[in-house]
Amino acid sequence: MNSTADNQNTFYLGEAKVFDATANEYLLKSDAYKVLRTIVKEEDKQEWQNDLNARIEAMNDALQILKRRKALDKNVVDTLITDLNKVKLPYLYFLPDVSKGSPNTMTLSDTLANIYLFDWQKLILKEVQRKNEFFGRYKDEIFFTWNDSDHVLRTYLQAVQNVQNNVHFQISIGSSVRFFGAHVENRQGQLYTRVHHDLFMQNYTLPYVVGHTKLKHSNYLRAALLRAVCYCSLVEDFHRERIHLELSYLMNGYSLLFVESHVQNFFNYFRLDNMRYRTDQTIYHSFRRQWFDLLDIQHTLSDQLQQFDDHGNVIRFHYLYDYGPRCQFNQQFHELWSKYFCHHPVFSTERSEILLTTKQLHSLNALLARHKSSIEIQ
Repeated sequence: MNSTADNQNTFYLGEAKVFDATANEYLLKSDAYKVLRTIVKEEDKQEWQNDLNARIEAMNDALQILKRRKALDKNVVDTLITDLNKVKLPYLYFLPDVSKGSPNTMTLSDTLANIYLFDWQKLILKEVQRKNEFFGRYKDEIFFTWNDSDHVLRTYLQAVQNVQNNVHFQISIGSSVRFFGAHVENRQGQLYTRVHHDLFMQNYTLPYVVGHTKLKHSNYLRAALLRAVCYCSLVEDFHRERIHLELSYLMNGYSLLFVESHVQNFFNYFRLDNMRYRTDQTIYHSFRRQWFDLLDIQHTLSDQLQQFDDHGNVIRFHYLYDYGPRCQFNQQFHELWSKYFCHHPVFSTERSEILLTTKQLHSLNALLARHKSSIEIQ
């Protein structure tokens, strides 16, 4: 039995010989891979590591050249630089085809997208700002409002494409649009928004997570409820999305107690526990306003945490196994830390951040999959 590497909680079950034959046949037929070196004996590993080290060092040198020429920002280069001491190459099975495009999880993808979109995005943004319209972009998707005729808009976009002949885009114009999981609509001059569910995606599924599944699904439920508040302009749509989330967790094996406690805690945060069963639009509007204000505070705290991390003031502790009352332990740890280091010039809570994580997790992957030991680059 082997786990797949497609970010899905799925496994391949079969004989090892059949698995190896299928994998080798796929590698021979696919153009997504290039065999750099074959490791047969133990002594081959050192030669392979030397070759890989040389490739990484060459990539780092190229990034340093771009930084000196000011072709890339210093922070971007520092993010892309690869530290040989921190690299591990895992054994992966059935890798996704990455021969075309670039993975969304790769930092370089955002940089390349920003470079590609910079010139012609600036042209559109200039026109949108002149007309005092709304503009937003996420990766390669652009969304903006336009209070003029379709003909004027298409003529303008065609002019942009004539200037930037390497630009290829699809235009979607209408009174409603889907953008970044949101349905945005102009209803007789009033802004209407709600959560958009892709019809081609399976209903009532939870995201695949690696690590502490229960904790991450707890955080996801709170984040999904918060997204519902931000996206849904009408209270009826919010409750419909809330019920959809509750059913998703119940259908994926979580207990009714788990769902009830997490949902109720969400409403209790602002002491509006009755909001869960109310359909008053005025109260819901006030409820949304409080969450929007909290998001502004969280963004400020996130920037502060990033500043701590940039200056090396984020301290990470790992306890070996995640057993017992996790939240109670974390709370007591932070209280003791604050008590004994409250006036410390470096370790005080005002000048540093403490992150507690688990090192050993008992997940479905650890239970069912048999993994080879990961290869460390030395």
